[in-house]
Amino acid sequence: ESAMAETAHPRFEDRCIISCGMLHPELTYLVRTGFLNPRRLLFTPPGLHALPERLEEHLLRRLADARESCADDEIVVAYGKKCHVSTDEPLKRVDSILEEAGRGIVRVQGEYGYDMLAGLEER
Repeated sequence: ESAMAETAHPRFEDRCIISCGMLHPELTYLVRTGFLNPRRLLFTPPGLHALPERLEEHLLRRLADARESCADDEIVVAYGKKCHVSTDEPLKRVDSILEEAGRGIVRVQGEYGYDMLAGLEER
C-alpha cells in the first residue's frame, strides 16, 4: 500500500525546481507538508516581470545554481509563458530563454504566474 501512496503523485525528488518568488509561500508549504520533495528548490525575486532584463539575468543565475545538482532534463521552471515581455525584444519570452539556455528544461504550463495558483475560471 505504501508504494501506491508514493506513486499517487510525483514528488519531484529527482528534479530541481526554479520558481518566481511570487510562488514562494505556496511551494515552501508544499515542501513543508511533504507533498513536494525536490532535490533543490530555487527562487528568483518576485516582480521581475516588470524588469525583463533582470528576469533573464536572475533566471539564468538560478539555472546555473540548479545545474550544480540537476541535469537540464531534471529542471522544472515555474514561470508563466508571458512573464518576460520586452519592447526591445518582443520575441524573447521565458520559453525562448530556456531553449537558448539548454535542452530538456521544462516549464510549468500557464500564461502568467497566477495561473499556477488558480485556473482560468478562478482568476
